[in-house]
Amino acid sequence: MALRQATGISVWVEYAAWVIYSVYTQTMIELAATEFAQLQLKQRRMPVCFRQSFDKSRDLWWWMDRFYVAVEGLTDADVIAGADEALSMATRTDRLRASITKKELWDYELKVRHGFFGSVKYEIIVKEIPPFAKVVLQSEITQEVYAECRTAQKTDEGYPVRIGRTGSKDVWIARGSLYTVDEDLMTPEELHDALNDAAEGDPQRTARLWPAEDINIESPEFEGVTVYWARNRDKQIDGYARIGSAEEYEKIEVLRKTTPVALARDKGRHRTLWWYRDGHWWDDEGLTAEEVELTLFDRERRREAKFDRLRTIRARDADLAGARRERIPDEVRAFVWERDEGRCVRCGAEDDLQFDHVIPVAKGGGNAAGNVQILCGDCNRQKRDAIV
Repeated sequence: MALRQATGISVWVEYAAWVIYSVYTQTMIELAATEFAQLQLKQRRMPVCFRQSFDKSRDLWWWMDRFYVAVEGLTDADVIAGADEALSMATRTDRLRASITKKELWDYELKVRHGFFGSVKYEIIVKEIPPFAKVVLQSEITQEVYAECRTAQKTDEGYPVRIGRTGSKDVWIARGSLYTVDEDLMTPEELHDALNDAAEGDPQRTARLWPAEDINIESPEFEGVTVYWARNRDKQIDGYARIGSAEEYEKIEVLRKTTPVALARDKGRHRTLWWYRDGHWWDDEGLTAEEVELTLFDRERRREAKFDRLRTIRARDADLAGARRERIPDEVRAFVWERDEGRCVRCGAEDDLQFDHVIPVAKGGGNAAGNVQILCGDCNRQKRDAIV
């Protein structure tokens, strides 16, 4: 056969793998373009986890076009619930870290002055270390603030204490040091958390979920098109051929809608795979594009002619059957009933009686009285289309 329809054909547009890359951990996650596209849609409906791919003890999550690092074992619901809080905490932590300045060149004293008649005055004196010794801040404080400042000097106990203001910054005592902070409305709790984050230098120590800012997605690059064909019986790949550039493939895809295109050459079987409209065809006689188009046109023309002929035959048979199946006239029925005395002419039964054609209608019998008789149901079924 010069031209036969090809089955088991797959045309794959191939792109370079998408890569998700973490600068921080030097970790790569390679995804095929199709898989990446599926995950990209999925992560807008529910979080996608690259479990234990990011780090041995941490997971990388993709949710609403952002990446998050999480301690191992978080669920989808945990990520959805904690994502907004993680972004908010990361923003606040970055802002607080940027605003905190540790003034190592400053020195401070907490003093208790005893006056006349048993009076006690609590003071805090902040000054620069010599040789530029000068008082930067000196103020009287209450006994309660004094006690809090003494506690705040310890590394692991108590919360920071705001002791005053210098210029545009607040001055705080915390962990035995002085800090100046730009934030006017910072609470002791916020400064305490910010100092913890700054000291530990790793947000996962104080959070289960935090944004991953070091993620890069490499854009895909077109690699070409591969045409695969499979054996009909076991569907195993039997061969393939590569098409070159993206531009060439786009031209072929447009051209095949109007003209047959030689898509691939199976050298092992000396045949050519043609792509025309929505079908693929094998040619083993070296046909040209015009010959392929004419062959398919001729097949379609003959196919339509065949069906037109069958439609005509079916309509004619329907007309003949309709003519032959005309109802037996009432006068013929009355004559036959009286003639056969209202009983089966074969067994004499008087129940389940039917009018029967001696010569069946399918064999040319008509509705004349001489061709009609009375039979019971059993005798009529036994007779079927026989002439009795």
